[in-house]
Amino acid sequence: MASPDLAVDADLTVERDGAEALRVSGDGAVVEVIIRSAGAALALARDAGLGSGTRRRMLSHAAGLLARGGLTAEVRVGAVLVARAGASVRAGILSRLAGLERIDVRLGGLVAAVLVR
Repeated sequence: MASPDLAVDADLTVERDGAEALRVSGDGAVVEVIIRSAGAALALARDAGLGSGTRRRMLSHAAGLLARGGLTAEVRVGAVLVARAGASVRAGILSRLAGLERIDVRLGGLVAAVLVR
């Protein structure tokens, strides 16, 4: 794999209602977003209005920007990988049905994230 056009060095924690909701870290070409739990993921998605078509277009646009920069974002709920976006990512069937481009939402990961507490 060629080196990315951009490199990320990140360590960010986001709190919601006084508790850690998500953590973002990156070292090189991969940005890792770890959301504390399925409940926290749903609350964050609801707060961001991610069910709307406009938000889905924004997510696809963000994934395109990551890809152009040679970066990949991996989204986990706890330890479970639920989605990837950006470079070398092709939208899976679930992502295509949701109208998301360059984002691979993993159904098995979503189910596991909900079942694992």
